[in-house]
Amino acid sequence: MNPTVLLVLLLAAVVTWTVETASRDRLTKRLDVMRLNTRALGRVQAEHDRLLRIQPFVGEIDSLRRDRAEAVSLRREIANRAGRKGSPHDQALAAVGREVLPAAVWIPTALMKDMGRSTPHATLQTALWAATTGSVAALKELLALEPEARIRAEEVIASLPMAARLQHGRPELLIAETLIRTPPAGEIQILSEQLRGFDDAIEFLALRDQNGGLPRILCLRLHWEPGGWRLIVPRLAVENAARVVKGETALAGLDPYRDAPRLPELD
Repeated sequence: MNPTVLLVLLLAAVVTWTVETASRDRLTKRLDVMRLNTRALGRVQAEHDRLLRIQPFVGEIDSLRRDRAEAVSLRREIANRAGRKGSPHDQALAAVGREVLPAAVWIPTALMKDMGRSTPHATLQTALWAATTGSVAALKELLALEPEARIRAEEVIASLPMAARLQHGRPELLIAETLIRTPPAGEIQILSEQLRGFDDAIEFLALRDQNGGLPRILCLRLHWEPGGWRLIVPRLAVENAARVVKGETALAGLDPYRDAPRLPELD
């Protein structure tokens, strides 16, 4: 056989073998990837099935919310009954530390404790405790800004010098630091509470200084979310905070929650 022809055939065989080997390697890699994807898909499907099994139905969620509302109502009734016993001083001491505070009892804010956020009144006590002790970190975790208030707070922070921007950081921190600068009233009294559904509450409070004087009325809105109740901060509170951080005098007698949304009257 002609040597040239033999060489050509040999080269053709080598090229064919090389191509087939590369193709086989690519197919092997693709098969490995497909196997990995199949295993991952299986794990995702198994996790999806597990989550479906443990996910509560809508009826179960409504039932849990009703149970929580009924528990709060029972605690409130127990607190109100306990609050009517003994002298005003004894009533105030008995009220401290309850998840639901009794109505029409003057309670010193200095006695407030960190009660978490399990009920609206627990959040109120924790907020007053944080304000009294100067715990900015604890207070900012209790706040939730309305959308317009958050936008305004971000504008205020952006307008500050760099050092102040780094100091205040998040809108919640800005509001908390401002509230800390205003010492809370000496005593607080729950006037009434208005609930709507399972997730919104309006607390009507009376505040007065320890040295007496006429009490002032304060209206606070709270909202429940996973983790507990938070105080809703309206835009007007942000406007007052903007004056404070810029070194201006806070508006005298301003109720920062004056324009907080009110819940409609319940039947």
